This record gives sequence, structure tokens and C-alpha cells, in this order.
Amino acid sequence: MLRSFAWVAFIALFACPGVMAETPDFRLFGSVGNETHLTPGNPSSRLNPGDFLNIPTVSNSLDFNLFTDVVPEDKSWKFHLKLRGANDWNRDNSVSKIEVGELNYSVSLASWLDVQAGRSIERWGTGYAWNPTGVVNPRKNPSDPTDRRDRYQGVDNVQVDLFVRDWNVTLLAVPEIDWDGRDGKHLLSTGWAVRAYRLVQGIDLSLSASGGNGLPNSQGVSVSRVVGNALEIHAEIAAFQDSVRFRPIDGGWMPQTKKHVDLLLGGQYTFPRNVNVVVEYYHSGNGLDSVEWTGYQHMVTGAGQELISGNPVPLLIDNLYYSVLTMARDYAFGRFYWLFHHDKLEAEVLVLANLRDGSSLLRPGIYWKIHPNWSLYWLQSELLGGASTEFGHLQVSRVSDFGVRYHF
Repeated sequence: MLRSFAWVAFIALFACPGVMAETPDFRLFGSVGNETHLTPGNPSSRLNPGDFLNIPTVSNSLDFNLFTDVVPEDKSWKFHLKLRGANDWNRDNSVSKIEVGELNYSVSLASWLDVQAGRSIERWGTGYAWNPTGVVNPRKNPSDPTDRRDRYQGVDNVQVDLFVRDWNVTLLAVPEIDWDGRDGKHLLSTGWAVRAYRLVQGIDLSLSASGGNGLPNSQGVSVSRVVGNALEIHAEIAAFQDSVRFRPIDGGWMPQTKKHVDLLLGGQYTFPRNVNVVVEYYHSGNGLDSVEWTGYQHMVTGAGQELISGNPVPLLIDNLYYSVLTMARDYAFGRFYWLFHHDKLEAEVLVLANLRDGSSLLRPGIYWKIHPNWSLYWLQSELLGGASTEFGHLQVSRVSDFGVRYHF
């Protein structure tokens, strides 16, 4: 896969007349980090009674991220690469891999036309923890909204940006390619996405749509506005026409296609002394309603009885279909951030709450910049909620992350 992308970049770089007419600026940067995780099993979880899953208590993640930018002085074109290597270890196995997170070439062909080809990370939408309109974005983890370890990987696409009458229109063709197929590379699916952006009376407005057999059939709107010097408010709404999800129906898991709407409302305020607060409300029409959640709990209870009888398969299946922050329809997010002690210490508290049952995740963290290039951090995730709640079903009782990272 890496060799294939290198050839694409090489051809693109030299195919454009005048690209090598001047010596471009070359920039190399990135980071190396290690993170140790403590994840004791939750024996009171209905999905992990008595810790029958035997979850490893200690695991470790080592990674490096390398970024390269090549840009001429007139910025008429750009070559960008993100290369990521990682080793994830626990007592049962160790997995190492190297991935091309981004590799693309972009060129400005006219004052109103830019073209890009390759793999890129898109960031559509205005939300902090969720992005309903981000159909081409990497899937965001609300408990790690800043992607602290740079794990995001882009999508392969050909992108055209048009600048017409105060509008910035982005057109994407998104093929899904199996680069590692045994019988060679295969085109698995194709999709398309379009976004139109404009600043309207101080409001950042984006209209978006997507389709094809590789992307959801969706239409969305996102807005944001800065009020004064400290307040920013934002919102996103997206309608999905044919989402498929397995749902608990009549004691079993059945795929169901449905239309639904996702909505995000939020804002952030920056106080004096480097204090920032973010608050968001998220509704997903694709989550489980109260009847489906009750049905799921009945299935888990029955599977627990099967486990006692010596049959773990039903409970293992129910574990596969459990995905935190998707088992309800309404959630809240909050973030408190404070930069202090000569900008060397950062304190952060994240709160994620299921608004139906009141269960939540509380994740305080502290970051210490011991050197301009070195930082240490400790993140502690605590789960609050009874056994019948969404977070009470989590298979671990808490998560502790201890990390060190070097930036260059």
C-alpha cells in the first residue's frame, strides 16, 4: 500500500508543469509517544459477570507520527504526508503496524479552482465531541475529541474546491479501495460528498450532502458564530435516508434500515486566565429507543443465564453489539480546560452523560510540559451509573492512561 501511494504522489508531483521551477520549502515534524493503560474488569457488568471476559488489566501503546509538507514559496501546490507506526501490547498479544494516514498532492490551477488527489483527513462540521455532518471525517471519539495520539486516518479521494461568488464549494469523489487484497487491489465501493461554505453576516454556514454506495445518503447544515471576544456557539443537523443498524428485535439481532436525524447544539466560552468551557447536546435518531434498550437488557439477562449453564456464545454476541455512546439517543458533553503555571500545566475534565438513564463518564486529566518538546500526562476515566444503565454495562470498571510524548 505504501509503495502504491508513493508512485501516485511521485507522478502527481512531476505531472504539473512548473512544479519544480523553484526550490520548495520542506518541513518535517511529528511526535513519538508511549501510553500505558490500566483497565480492570468490571465484574458487576451484565456483559462481563465475574469478569468472564478476562480483560487484560494492563496494556501498552507505543507510536510515532511523522508529518511531511513540501510547499513552494508561492504556495501554488502542496505535498503532504502523514505516516504512523504503532505497537499495541497486552498479555495476550502484540500487534505492530505502519499506516499511511495521509498522502496527497494539491495544486491551485486558478484563482477560483484548487484540485487535490490522494488520502486526506477531512474535518467537516463545527461540533467539538460529535460531527453529524462529518460524513467523510474519521470517526470521532467523544472521550478523546482532540485525538491526542494522532490516530486518525484519512479517506482516499479526489477533491475539487471552487471559489465562486463568496461561496467555497468542495466536491469529493471517494472510492473505497482494498489496497491489501490477496488477488490485487480492488475497488470495493464509491461515494461522493459535497459541501458549500459561506460567511453570512458573521455566521459560518455550511451546506453538505453525500451519497453513493460507499457513503451515507445524507443532507446536512452546520453553523457557528463568534459572539464578542469569548463566546462561540455552533450547531449541526443532518438527515440520513438509509442507515442500517442491527437492533434487538424479538430476542435476536436484526438489520434494520431507517431514516433518522442527528442534531448537535453547543457552545464554548473562554474565561480570563486561560480557562475554557465547552458544552454540547447531541441527539442521534439512530440510537436505541427506550423499548429497544429494554429489549437489549432482557437479551443480556437471558444470555447471562446461558453462561451459568455453560454456554457463553449468546453473551459474547451481545458484547459484540454493545457500543458505548450509541445505546441511547440523547447525550450531553462538557469540557473544562485550564492552562496555568506559566503555561506548563494543563488541567482538563471531560463529562459524557446519557440523558435517558443519567449514567456518565467522568474523565479528569493533567498534562505537564516538562520541556518545550516533552510532556507527561495522566487521564483517569471513572464510570458512574447502576448495573442497568448504559455506562454500567461497560466491561471495565475504570480506565487509567499514563503517557509521555516527545514532539519534534
